[in-house]
Amino acid sequence: KLQEALELASDDAFRLGQSDIRPENLLFGLLRSGGLPLMFFTKASRMDLDRFRADVRDRVRPVEDRVDSPRLSLHPDAQAAFDAAIAIATERRRETVHGLHLLYTLTEADNGLVADLLVNYGSSAAIVNAQLEGAL
Repeated sequence: KLQEALELASDDAFRLGQSDIRPENLLFGLLRSGGLPLMFFTKASRMDLDRFRADVRDRVRPVEDRVDSPRLSLHPDAQAAFDAAIAIATERRRETVHGLHLLYTLTEADNGLVADLLVNYGSSAAIVNAQLEGAL
């Protein structure tokens, strides 16, 4: 599932004309892949879900709606988030890194694009991160 999210992040970055995958693309890859990361980001955050869906519907396309594109590499910031997700999974003695680990690292900072996105819809990275802390 995390591999699928990375592929969808690459698709998101390519559609935006970017040359690499950034943390925000990782977020939208996780949201497109669905499951627990989507639930935590949208429902546990208590964000304005209707407005969020209306504003980002073009970026949260169905999984099968992909463009034919090369797989893009990770921007150093995205690589750092992914490395931190691996470290968290390892620290908690998990054999597999899941989307929740990555979402946790993306919401650790109260600044940056992911945090700004949450604030824009009436939530915060701290709210999501606290919910994730209990789930990991």
